[in-house]
Amino acid sequence: MAKAYLNKRLSKRASEILDQITAPAGANDAMELALLYKRAGDMQKAHNVLASHYDVLMNDPKAVHEYAQTKMKLAARIRGDAVTKRRTNEEAAELLRRAIQLADNPTRQAWCWMDLANTLIWLRAPDSDIRRAFEKAIELLPSEPRFKDAYARWQGRAQRNNRKT
Repeated sequence: MAKAYLNKRLSKRASEILDQITAPAGANDAMELALLYKRAGDMQKAHNVLASHYDVLMNDPKAVHEYAQTKMKLAARIRGDAVTKRRTNEEAAELLRRAIQLADNPTRQAWCWMDLANTLIWLRAPDSDIRRAFEKAIELLPSEPRFKDAYARWQGRAQRNNRKT
């Protein structure tokens, strides 16, 4: 029922149903519940489900990628606590590296590389690391224009920043 409400963009009603769920029965149920929480916009609850089931999900590239994306979204919402924000982004980067290693699907790998590039930008990683992540994403999925657009935007910002220093 929650999925039907989310499909109709009724997040509040979906959240009400999701809040009635006590605990997922297994790994698949946990993954499904976490994805529903994500779609409903409740990143903290999605994170809690993924964190509590990580021991059984840690070898599933999709689950690890979803967990990383959840951490990225949580980090983006953190205000006034730079230490926690940085730690959360570092954890997301590590999860993305793990998902890249686990994934045998080039599309999943490409999106992991893209998310890693964005996380590395926030972490102010070396330009060479960021460039490599963008290039790997584009290499794996050359037909995805969003990768090329994001890379071009980052290159423009990097060039402007280099001129300032």
